[in-house]
Amino acid sequence: MCKRLSPLAVVPNQLVCSMCLPDYPVSSLRIKVLNDADEFAALGKSWQALAAVDTKTSFFNDWHWNNLWWQHHQYLGQLHVLLVYQEHRLVGLAPFYKDQSKVLGLIRQTTLRFLGTGGNTSPDDLNVLAEPGIRTEVCESVCHFVFADFSIQRMLLADVPVDSEFYKVFTRIALEKHGYAINPAVSHRRCTALPNEWPEFREQISRNTHKQIKRRFNRLKSVGNTHMQVCNSLDETNAAYSALVDLHLARWDRKKQGGSTSFTSPVYVEFHRALVQKLFSTEQLRLVTLKLDDKIIAVEYALVYNETLMFFQTGFNPDFEHLSPGHVLMTFAIKHAIESGLKKIDLLKGDYEYKNSYAREVVESASIGHYRAGWVSKLAQLNDLRKR
Repeated sequence: MCKRLSPLAVVPNQLVCSMCLPDYPVSSLRIKVLNDADEFAALGKSWQALAAVDTKTSFFNDWHWNNLWWQHHQYLGQLHVLLVYQEHRLVGLAPFYKDQSKVLGLIRQTTLRFLGTGGNTSPDDLNVLAEPGIRTEVCESVCHFVFADFSIQRMLLADVPVDSEFYKVFTRIALEKHGYAINPAVSHRRCTALPNEWPEFREQISRNTHKQIKRRFNRLKSVGNTHMQVCNSLDETNAAYSALVDLHLARWDRKKQGGSTSFTSPVYVEFHRALVQKLFSTEQLRLVTLKLDDKIIAVEYALVYNETLMFFQTGFNPDFEHLSPGHVLMTFAIKHAIESGLKKIDLLKGDYEYKNSYAREVVESASIGHYRAGWVSKLAQLNDLRKR
């Protein structure tokens, strides 16, 4: 078997080295593995250019998110980004990394994961980037490549859109291969299109929700000098982010429940601090504050991508929970989004009841994967199921 594994050409149902079989009628797609940090750092423009033409891409496939995440989390493993080329043009990209963990503390296994997952980070809508016209071919190429790589014993790919081509191709091939395919664990989130005017949005929501909104704002006015605003300067952004961290931790400490891992590690805090600063410079950030007598008592951390406002995290002073600060800030942010010309809101992960009041469209994603055949992989699979 040839040991020269790069560059690689992908042929239906098999993987061959294009250097060794020059006369074989191969597909025009070839795959290059990128695992060098410097090469990864230089990938930004090409990554963004591909994301710009991929109509299925999400914020969590964006270069800024993945680059900053890797800068802060590279201790987790090794880059394993697959670049798919058609001749000399980049037409697809699979943003993976590999980590190693011990099964039952005994034997090491190599696991393939999406960049952006791990280290208390759990994004939505992770996918393979591709030019729309050859999306199926790119996904087929990527899947055949990773299943042919026997250095990978386990694939754990979180939050893949169930209507994506990659989900369909991967789950089909996983069932065909020897080993143990993971039963997809499906999660839901809420989205909705935004109208052109705020009164139209009020007509979209229920009468009861509209009444609750009025009561919350009236209650807010009765407690003193309150003010809400979107951060408009880097100084305001930095102050609001620090307040968000403190408020979120204070709230969950008061609850004395293990319901949130956000901002519980220094790496997570510094990653998001760098992210909000980057997104402020690219106008992809909506950090909204609620102040009472000039003191921040609540912060809404939201993102903007493809004319969509995405609600990422809320923090508020638990002493003011009776004011429903999360609902008040969400309502304010939606109104601001409509006035800014945004077309959609995405409430992101967590199928919580309160989200039904603002958005009714349900979007599904699933964690998928595969274990290699063998007793070690079987032990790993049983151990993972036990942890779930």
